[in-house]
This record gives sequence, C-alpha cells and structure tokens, in this order.
Amino acid sequence: MNYRIMFILNAIVVVLFGAFFLIQPQTALSLFGTEVYVSTLLVARFFGGAMLMSGIFIWFLKDIFDQKTQKSLGIAMLAGSVGDLS
Repeated sequence: MNYRIMFILNAIVVVLFGAFFLIQPQTALSLFGTEVYVSTLLVARFFGGAMLMSGIFIWFLKDIFDQKTQKSLGIAMLAGSVGDLS
C-alpha cells in the first residue's frame, strides 16, 4: 500500500468521525460510554471540528509527490496516534 492510498483512507475515516462528533455529539458520546453533560457536548463538538479539519488537511497532503516527505508525514501521524492512545 503506498502512502497516497493510506492518506486517502485516513482522511475519509477522520472526516467521518469528525462529522459524527460535530453533528451528533450526544450519540457519539453515548456510543463510547461516557456521561453526557453540556460541557462534554461542547468538548465533543470541538473535538469533531478538530478531527474534521485534520481530515481535510490529510486529504490535501495526499497530493505530495515527494516520497520522503510522505513517509515522514506518515510516521509523524502514526506517532501522534500512538501518543494520543496512551
């Protein structure tokens, strides 16, 4: 799998999750088993907007033709995802 396909798949998944958190934050939070308060709804909307912008940013990065830059960005996104999960 080359980096262009990886960026396309990553962008689509991130945009879908971001739109879900932005449009239906109460449903998204209940799927993850969190308690729903007004403050958590606002944080979920903020998180959804951030994910939506990240997905758009990744979508534009797929058109970079320099393999070294794509590889570096792919490793940086992987490191960020692993750091966010811990």
